[in-house]
Amino acid sequence: MRYPILLKQFSIIVLFSIIVVFNVLSSDTTTGQIKGILVSENKGKAIAGRLINLMRVLEYSSNKKYPMLVIVDEEGSAVPVEDSKISTETKNSGSFLLEKVPPGKYLLISQNFVVRDDQGKRIVFELNAGQTVDLGTVTMPVR
Repeated sequence: MRYPILLKQFSIIVLFSIIVVFNVLSSDTTTGQIKGILVSENKGKAIAGRLINLMRVLEYSSNKKYPMLVIVDEEGSAVPVEDSKISTETKNSGSFLLEKVPPGKYLLISQNFVVRDDQGKRIVFELNAGQTVDLGTVTMPVR
């Protein structure tokens, strides 16, 4: 009468294997995530309900034709970018999460302002497939 016990154990092993295979196949390793917390530049308070737009940084080439936006910072350096069409809204805590982001070089924009690190520097970062980039606390002016 060991057959029912073996059949039950075999069924459990098969079910577990199916779950593992499904999780592996359903996980997205071709894209990544970007997360952080947006706070006001002058008071350091969380900014809720603010739209965060992800901009892809382009390599400038004089022989390439493309509609290009250029971000110019206070130091006068220009960065060519294009809208990635990926955005999210910050939560009450100021936290944000951008998901299913293709690999590439990016910067963040919120209401026409470049999102900056806690030292006031523009953040340009690289995202690889399957990676989560945690920007930590980032700032923007509130007007």
